Amino acid sequence: MADLVEIAQWEEGVYQLETSDPVMGGPDGVDNRQAKQLANRTRYLRAQQEAHAGAENPHPQYATLVAMQAAIAALVNASPATLDTLKELADALGDDPNFATTVTNALALKAALDSPLFTGTPRGPTPAQFDNSTKLATTAFLSQFGLQYSPLHSGQATVASTTMDNSYIGSRVVFNNTANQAATLPPIAGLPNGASVHCSKVSTSSSGIVTISAAGADQIDSGTGLVASVALNPGEDCVFTVLSGAWVISGSFLFRRNAFSQSLANNGYAKLPSGLIIQWGTSTIATQSMQTVTLPVAYPNAFILAAGNTGTVITPNAASISLGFQGNGSKTSFNVIAGTASSGSTGISWISIGY
Repeated sequence: MADLVEIAQWEEGVYQLETSDPVMGGPDGVDNRQAKQLANRTRYLRAQQEAHAGAENPHPQYATLVAMQAAIAALVNASPATLDTLKELADALGDDPNFATTVTNALALKAALDSPLFTGTPRGPTPAQFDNSTKLATTAFLSQFGLQYSPLHSGQATVASTTMDNSYIGSRVVFNNTANQAATLPPIAGLPNGASVHCSKVSTSSSGIVTISAAGADQIDSGTGLVASVALNPGEDCVFTVLSGAWVISGSFLFRRNAFSQSLANNGYAKLPSGLIIQWGTSTIATQSMQTVTLPVAYPNAFILAAGNTGTVITPNAASISLGFQGNGSKTSFNVIAGTASSGSTGISWISIGY
């Protein structure tokens, strides 16, 4: 007895035995037709099952575990652990379903990079003192640079001596002590042209003077020459500004120094803002002769007059002396004669005016 020959093919139908069919066996016999068809189907299904089980991707329309892992890895793409899940991303976006619109609207409120127009109260970092780069300057920078007064330094009001540093640049320093005071300006080294300090001596009936000195070998340009220090009288102020390696000054002190310069010696002078100069002095002259009296300072333009009176008559003791002043004195001197009946000498006090 032999087995039917099976072929791995799908049979579309199964033969139905009829009553009229003869009884016939064998490979092609009608009695074996149904069994052969079913055997072929079974062989076909087995082949399909074995091919499916052995395939690397038997269902390409579905994702495999390997494919899913690769897709997730590509999606995460080395994202930080705090942003590698949808929940973490949603939290980072503030759970805003319209995040893109929100960000776009926020960006529309920002100033443009090209010619921005700021509103409100914009703020920025303050550059270092004396920075001369292209950084934006805040009002704090302008203050510390000296373009507007920094907070008033009033702690020096009554101290005897003050040594200033760069924190005094751009500030006003007030001195108000009944005794004399002294102060030293900041060293010029490292200071730019234009750095300044404003010093004021408060005026009271009993105030002393304050002497402001340059530090080390620094010098002060007083307007008439380089000096190491200047003295402020009560009621005066002076602005010290760095220019070309020296402190130059301005303020009421300079006006007094130049317009009201004076020498209060026995033979002295006083210069008025109008240009008028008043000079005075004492001299001892011989009688019965023309004597020349030299002025303490020369008049820049012209001599106007001189007058005076006798002081102590030296010789003769009881002589009557009259003084005569020549009206055409020079810029540097004038002539006077002491008239008396006898020769001798006398002391005189005189005053002269010119400009």
